[in-house]
Amino acid sequence: MNTALRDINGIDSVGWFPPGPGWWVLAIALILLFYLIKRNWKTLLAWYRRPRAPWRRDARRQLNTLRKRLDIADQKTLAAEFSELIRRIAVARCGREACAGLSGKAWLAWLTENDPGSFGWNEHGELLQELVYAPPMEEDHRPAFEQMIKAAHLWTESACRGKADA
Repeated sequence: MNTALRDINGIDSVGWFPPGPGWWVLAIALILLFYLIKRNWKTLLAWYRRPRAPWRRDARRQLNTLRKRLDIADQKTLAAEFSELIRRIAVARCGREACAGLSGKAWLAWLTENDPGSFGWNEHGELLQELVYAPPMEEDHRPAFEQMIKAAHLWTESACRGKADA
């Protein structure tokens, strides 16, 4: 009946060249990536070998917790906690020898001198020293605390002058 039917021939194989557009994009991206790595190799190596400072993450977390507690916590307690935290940040940032033994006006002067954001700790920091020992009052110091917390956030992001950050 159908003697004229012929057998089906196989489909022609697809050659490997020229590659499709996706392969060209991938090749160009890889070449560009290798070029950028080669160009910035020393910077990348320095960043990789840079000592990590895990205290920064912890300090930011504690500062954010203090900021959230501004509305509900006692201001005397906040002053004590913030004072302790800023001292711990300063010691972690600049070293124990630089600031651990300071207190009072000398501490505030050191904070002002070493602050990367040039925050006036001499004026605003007096609140930390006075509020802890002050009698109960109804005065609201939340705006001052907000400013000090913002300044402390800058402290956690920068390195101390004249010291390699740990």
